[in-house]
Amino acid sequence: MRLVPAIAACVLSAVASCVVPASAAELLRGRCHMDYCSWFSIEEYNIVTAEGGEVLKRATLKSWESHHPGGSYDSPGRREGGDPFTTWFLCSKTRPSLVWPVEVGGFEQVELAPIADGTPAGATTYAYVLYFAGCHGLALGDDPRLDDLDGLARQYGYRGGADAVRVHAIQSLDELRVGHGGATR
Repeated sequence: MRLVPAIAACVLSAVASCVVPASAAELLRGRCHMDYCSWFSIEEYNIVTAEGGEVLKRATLKSWESHHPGGSYDSPGRREGGDPFTTWFLCSKTRPSLVWPVEVGGFEQVELAPIADGTPAGATTYAYVLYFAGCHGLALGDDPRLDDLDGLARQYGYRGGADAVRVHAIQSLDELRVGHGGATR
């Protein structure tokens, strides 16, 4: 399952001015758990920088939540939310990350570990679904490949690294040092 082909074309060409318009957004399911499902759409994004096999994208997303009593996730549920928010995707084979601003200033970087023994922990599943949508155009919310994240990550060229998700506080996006593939601190 692929998102809008324009996303893949933009990444491959690494054109810094490439923007996907709001009309191209596709509603994607994030994670369903405990009678609720998360949903999101990537409304638009642009490539901030691309260097050394890493791409930093700034994206405007919208997210929703729907209630499904009794865990009946295949039944329609009314979605609530839809407020836009900004996220950055650091598409990197060695330090894949999501970054978002925090209210007190600065940013939070969630460095993922796609090759870390199988299925991601429940609380981080949504982060992986977002990352693979933003960096690879994959809709994984209800895709069984998410249960074998190691295999999926290897298929896309990821290498082992961190054995667990790590969260870093950073003051500036410059701390990501795109193209260097090193640690952020």
